[in-house]
Amino acid sequence: APILDDETLQRIYFHTIDFSKKYRRISLLGGRAIRGIILSGPPGNGKTMMMRYLKAYAGKHSIKFSEVSKDSLETNPNYLRTSGFVFIDDFDLAILSRKRNHALTTTLLGAMDGITDDKKFSVRIFSTNETVDDIDPAFKRPGRIDDIIHIPIPSLTLRQKYLKSFLGPTLTQYFTPYVNNLLIDKTAGFSFAEITAVKDIFIQKYCDNEIILSTDVDVEKKQKETNRLMDEAFSTFYLSQGQKTKQTKKIGLI
Repeated sequence: APILDDETLQRIYFHTIDFSKKYRRISLLGGRAIRGIILSGPPGNGKTMMMRYLKAYAGKHSIKFSEVSKDSLETNPNYLRTSGFVFIDDFDLAILSRKRNHALTTTLLGAMDGITDDKKFSVRIFSTNETVDDIDPAFKRPGRIDDIIHIPIPSLTLRQKYLKSFLGPTLTQYFTPYVNNLLIDKTAGFSFAEITAVKDIFIQKYCDNEIILSTDVDVEKKQKETNRLMDEAFSTFYLSQGQKTKQTKKIGLI
């Protein structure tokens, strides 16, 4: 499952996977089996991870999954009528304001009220890096945008889960708890994408270091060397992002 806090996961599941299981009852009672959500927040914190999970779920359960670019949507809003899960990545929220884009917004409203196959369901998942603060009230009607779910920078607990998930048994046998804790502590305020970038840089340095690999060096000396390599990895990462420290403006990786 995607690495998000429990409440966020439950809200997303409710509007997607759970909805896909009960849409027949909705249709049978005369309702329209359509729903929409917005996933917002800084880049690299789990929105794309969630999309990949839903895509895999859809494949296993014979549910149609469509990925629609923002450009394609602006050209043909009727993509929103597609059945199954419809994922719109990097969505421009300006489209949801009739003050700024009246013609397109009106067309989108019409498209969001329909579905190409009345016997199926449609869940539209809009992903954006923008702050959601200016959406036309008309979009907030049921079946259009039913929920706005913010996905923030990962907490300490989520960073721990994330590092554990990608280290796995192979790397864990090489990385002592000291190394893992060092990564977790030093990545406060980082996105998942940034943690991955630092981890990759560190592993390369770690595996090339003679002191770390030596069987004749004591634990204390290895820990000091690990600290040095970790600092080097962060310095390399900051340099690649045009930064000196994490306090400067962040640049998202994905």
